[in-house]
Amino acid sequence: MRKLTASVLCLLILVLAALSGCGAGGGNTTTTAPPAEPVHQKQEGEPGMPQLLSDHKDGRRCDLFYPAVGIAWLDAGVETLAQSMVSAFNKRAGIGNTAKDPAVMTGDYTLYLACETGPTPAALDKSDYLSVVFETETVIPSQNLRLREVRAAVFDTATGERLENADLFRAGYPKRAAQLVSAYFKADKTTAKYAATQDFKKYTSAAEGDFTNVAFSGDKILFFFDAGTVLPASAGCPRAETPVKRLGGYLKAKIASYGIADGEKLIALTFDDGPRKNTPAVLGLLKKYGARATFFTIGNLVETHKETVKTAAAQGCEIANHSYSHRDLTKIKSIPAMKSEAEKPNKLIMQLTGQTRVLFRAPFAFYNNKVLENVDMPFIFWNVDPKDWAYKSAAKPASVQKIVNNVVNVAGDGDIVVMHDIYANTSDALAKIIPAMQKKGYRFVTVSEMFEARGIELENGKKYYSAH
Repeated sequence: MRKLTASVLCLLILVLAALSGCGAGGGNTTTTAPPAEPVHQKQEGEPGMPQLLSDHKDGRRCDLFYPAVGIAWLDAGVETLAQSMVSAFNKRAGIGNTAKDPAVMTGDYTLYLACETGPTPAALDKSDYLSVVFETETVIPSQNLRLREVRAAVFDTATGERLENADLFRAGYPKRAAQLVSAYFKADKTTAKYAATQDFKKYTSAAEGDFTNVAFSGDKILFFFDAGTVLPASAGCPRAETPVKRLGGYLKAKIASYGIADGEKLIALTFDDGPRKNTPAVLGLLKKYGARATFFTIGNLVETHKETVKTAAAQGCEIANHSYSHRDLTKIKSIPAMKSEAEKPNKLIMQLTGQTRVLFRAPFAFYNNKVLENVDMPFIFWNVDPKDWAYKSAAKPASVQKIVNNVVNVAGDGDIVVMHDIYANTSDALAKIIPAMQKKGYRFVTVSEMFEARGIELENGKKYYSAH
């Protein structure tokens, strides 16, 4: 009786399974879970509304979100980009896909805002740039292909124009971008372990890396990469970031007060022999007028004025090297001793500022072939000298006006002006020099920015007097 009951129960179970189509051998009846409904991952404070571009046909299925921010010319440009991405997917998928094993692309986006003059735009209507970054996943079974990719675009919010790399950057940008991206991943403990791989070296090189997928967010530039390039595919689509000021003169678009447009009239103010107690007064004037300068600092003073150096760097100024103790290098007979006197400050300067290169000005501007051949830095001199040192103890205001006249009546585009941030008369004169030259249409930038913007590469052991 017990055996019969068990047999009947087994038979009932098999019949029910057959009727429901859930068991093996269920004939033509199959149950397939429908694809999950696409969902946009909305950011906090994200402008606009997400739109879904869907294209399901011929064994292909594409669902791509894109933003509509409510500005007609911007929305048209973004939609055109999204449509081009769908067209590219359809072309890549080709033929041979089936409804059972379709080629699939899904994608979502992230938005970033930036403006010309400040680091943190509050809203789209106060921004000059809108960056849209798409991340897509593509699966094509017929080609045994699975990809995770990024596509970034920067739009001018005033015109809706999509800005290409040539609009944003100058020649030399790939080399600078490669350095910044490599340094970013090497500094991160979770990604530094990949720095020795061939893929990392390849995709962070200026020659083979792709640094076109960028976005601007506040005062930062973000670099995006496809999965399986810079880092292993398991890491997804990696992102690197750095302040836009690190792009120097290679940035053409004006973002967060950085970037130099073609045709701008440039002057590089340089200050020697600091930092000392008057240096903050100079920094205050530079900040007030939105100017930047290059400070040729003395190493043993940097050691005792670290916060002043950090403040200067935070304002976008360049910290350069004026030797460790201001000795005449031509009188140091030992080459190792001479190199040490010249190069010792570099490590601390780079630690305090994040700079990867340091420019040099020889004490007293004295040099010989031995110095040029052994000091591994570009030598920066000047072509405008207001001789502020000659008026450091002179009576005011006549002495101050002489310094002013010696700059305002002489300096021009591409010039390097030498002054000293250690004298009160110099800072008093600077308060007149900067607005007077700005009224003439000049912009004050660092030495490196000016040379980069003019396409002049600074080389170690060579002398430079201007960017003409």
